[in-house]
Amino acid sequence: MAWFEKETEYYQEASGALRQGDLVLAPSAVLESGEGDNPGAAPGNLGEERVPQIWKAIRKALPEAPTLRARVRWDLALVLPHDCALEKEFNERVAELVAMRFSEDAAITDASADANLDRLVAVAPVRSYDEIDVRRREGIRTAQRLGTFPVAASPLYAVEPGWVDLNGPTTIDRRFFSPSLRIASLTDRAADYLRAALARHWAYRDLTRADEVSRAIGRTIVDIKASPMPKQRLRLELLLNDDAGTITLEGSNKPTVPERTARRRI
Repeated sequence: MAWFEKETEYYQEASGALRQGDLVLAPSAVLESGEGDNPGAAPGNLGEERVPQIWKAIRKALPEAPTLRARVRWDLALVLPHDCALEKEFNERVAELVAMRFSEDAAITDASADANLDRLVAVAPVRSYDEIDVRRREGIRTAQRLGTFPVAASPLYAVEPGWVDLNGPTTIDRRFFSPSLRIASLTDRAADYLRAALARHWAYRDLTRADEVSRAIGRTIVDIKASPMPKQRLRLELLLNDDAGTITLEGSNKPTVPERTARRRI
């Protein structure tokens, strides 16, 4: 069984400051041209959509904006930005206050009270496998399909199996996320895979050669362990699926991923 099918390797309790990989209840929205409905009652169940009117064009000529509506869904979503991005302004404020001779504890308390720091948080909606073509489901479930990320089933957190749609992010004010809306959080290991999926989708689809190596050896790489060596060398052990053993690679050392810096008090 792969890591993304094991509840204990995928989820951990959500605690502390909002972080990358938090599973939350949140709206996701797609803006569309055309008329919508008048604002009505809020969705009463997960997965429900509303299509409210935002504004209506009168002159129907530029520079006036066209008629606009929003297709808004209320459901599970995943927090996308890295913790460094979620706490960038916060950490800058703490550093400024410490430089002004505040104690670090007092600086953290002061910065945590400023709701305007790092206000904008991007989330992506979690969708059911019923919403995707059958031929694409296996690639999503095994974390191979670009633009998606698998969501493991969890009886503990009452989460059904699904997938994160990285093509549909929505920006939400941080103050929206009360503790009751945070369902669970990804483990550090699952968050590492999320970052790789985000990098392949948004920035650099050839981030690593792990996929090519997997195809060449006929096995899936399920984990990577790094061991430093003398003279700025690095040993990598590639763990293969189905207890097929490991492959050891040696090469030049690279900087490690920075540790999480979130220290915000909630």
